[in-house]
Amino acid sequence: MRTALVQVVLGMIRVRRRTGTYRIIQRCDRLKQAKGSGRSIIATARQLSTIIWRMLTDGVEFDEAKMLDPEIRRKAIEMQAAALDAAS
Repeated sequence: MRTALVQVVLGMIRVRRRTGTYRIIQRCDRLKQAKGSGRSIIATARQLSTIIWRMLTDGVEFDEAKMLDPEIRRKAIEMQAAALDAAS
């Protein structure tokens, strides 16, 4: 399981254009500066496993908006609200 989660993290890092705004990847980058690449990847994989475990035990569905940086999330919500107002 650890290997699979590490591969997921490596894939998220590889496609940074789509995942660069995720809080988990931003945390990985901060850890990389402080602890090094290998430790940051393992720590991020562990955090991902915690997220998956909580989703399974609580029965919560995945919500990509919760993965986003709070500032970017706020802007996305404002854009959605503006689009709904324009459609009305």
